[in-house]
Amino acid sequence: MTLGGRYTLTDRIAAGGMGDVWRATDSVLGREVAVKVMRAAVSADPTFAERFRDEARHTASLAHQNIATTYDYGEDDGTAYLVMELVDGEPLSAIIARGPVPPSRVRSILGQAALALAAAHAAGVVHRDVKPANILVTPDGRVKLTDFGIARAVDGASHTRTGEVLGTPQYLSPEQALGRVTTGASDIYALGIIGQEMLTGRKPFEAGSAVATALMQVNDAPPPLPDTVPTDLRDVIEQCLLKNPENRPRSAAALAAALGMPVAGLATVPAATEVVHTGDTDPAGTQVLAPQDGPASATSVIPAAYPEYEAGYDEGYEDGVPQPRYAEEPPKKRGIGLWWLPIIVAVLAIGFFAYSFVSNNRTTPTPQPTTSTVSSSTTTTTTTSAPPTTSTTSTAPSTTTTTTTAAPATANIVASDFVGRPVGAAKSILVSYKFPESAIIVNEKNDASPAGTVIDISPIGRVALTSTVTLTVSNGNATGGP
Repeated sequence: MTLGGRYTLTDRIAAGGMGDVWRATDSVLGREVAVKVMRAAVSADPTFAERFRDEARHTASLAHQNIATTYDYGEDDGTAYLVMELVDGEPLSAIIARGPVPPSRVRSILGQAALALAAAHAAGVVHRDVKPANILVTPDGRVKLTDFGIARAVDGASHTRTGEVLGTPQYLSPEQALGRVTTGASDIYALGIIGQEMLTGRKPFEAGSAVATALMQVNDAPPPLPDTVPTDLRDVIEQCLLKNPENRPRSAAALAAALGMPVAGLATVPAATEVVHTGDTDPAGTQVLAPQDGPASATSVIPAAYPEYEAGYDEGYEDGVPQPRYAEEPPKKRGIGLWWLPIIVAVLAIGFFAYSFVSNNRTTPTPQPTTSTVSSSTTTTTTTSAPPTTSTTSTAPSTTTTTTTAAPATANIVASDFVGRPVGAAKSILVSYKFPESAIIVNEKNDASPAGTVIDISPIGRVALTSTVTLTVSNGNATGGP
């Protein structure tokens, strides 16, 4: 089959919730490409068709080495298709199927995926369906993030109807399962799920149905990681899986830096929880759709985890779990009424006038020389009154000096976050903390560690961003000889 008189399909290489992906030949440029063809079963639904067009628009705006490039979009006799870079690799799901992945490879794959998400978030796009099937790994270890089919753009119109949730239940964040607004923090949660799955070979949350699995994401803690997982990697994954999105890594770029990735150019990416505004749901009303035909791991439309609650939710959290707002009964009105309000106003007014009268007729005492000092970490005020003059009707003028010093911005430097890392990764982390590159000094020292590895950092603790930070780096020469 040839689409658009140009792309000849040869082999089907993947199947998803919205379409199938085919290997194809571009007859105009003479190259092999990947063509995602929208399924006939969903092409009649205008909502899904618009999502498919959105995928083309979203991915066309993204240019990053860890994101599969989009080449073209078209429609041929009612069949919509998306033309993408053909990645020579395999999906991460196939790698996980062979057993647990070594921690060093987990760092590399998660770190590159986090860099891809940081670039997408910087462009105002949230993926919303990060999972192993959408992460391709080439033979040389490069990662390519694909399938922005249900991505959400800043200020973009929502195609999700009230009461439905889009995504893959095993990788759904708690806020997605509750029908709340999805932000970049939701993508970070999905990466935490993937990290846990890579290290253990098992999905941390999986039940007998989509809704039961979504409820596990909201209520259950993830299983503990094996003791063999390095402490720093364990801490990063556990932070990604926190139920409250505000407690997860502050951005995908910060997550990439914590995994040892260079984040040059991405250090100023907005925090993940600020990537997408709240937006509005489709005014078409509440409607729950059944999952589309496709494999069990495919992206699907599922009912919200709490259909008995209304679509909006309070911002509160209880024990780390987002709490929905119950919609049955509004608060009862009290029967007292507002008859007492004028009385209170009158009493306050009488009190005010009485106080003013007494104050105006009170005898003013002779001022005495006083000295008072008020100090704090940020403001110092000193006031000195001159001695009283011989006049009984006036006081001497006073002299007041006020000095205000703004407290400098600081960052908390923990030595274990830097020691043992490559110097480039350590510098990237400091830059992400807002230290200027000119304030980072690198000194070499004889040490048995691999050349370029950080062996010490100074100062540590709470450090002002205006301070100089020194990284001591091994030169790989333990003896100090030539």
